[in-house]
Amino acid sequence: MSPKQQSRGARLVDEIRREMDDQNLEPTAAEAEMLRVAENLANRLQKLEDILDAEGPLWTSPNGTVKGHPAAIEHRQLAISLSRVLSTIAVAESTGGARKDKTKQRAANRRWNLEAGRG
Repeated sequence: MSPKQQSRGARLVDEIRREMDDQNLEPTAAEAEMLRVAENLANRLQKLEDILDAEGPLWTSPNGTVKGHPAAIEHRQLAISLSRVLSTIAVAESTGGARKDKTKQRAANRRWNLEAGRG
């Protein structure tokens, strides 16, 4: 399937996976699930945008009250959800460098305390 034929969500996930590949990262099981959720949310956002493009951002209720289109309200909520889901996916090595070894941390703290006369 060409990029133009792919859904919005599939393009988003492909781009994230490319960024992860560039960093030699593999998604964890949780990140893989979040990518699936992100794809679904992005596709739903596209459908809502299509509705809003066709019907406009305002909606007239049966009693004549003009208000925001329900699709616009749902779009806002889904956009927030998508940003939260995407924030759980690491696309680069953490800025902290390699993971800290707890045993080595305890040993270093013990040495520091002994040298400082605290332990």
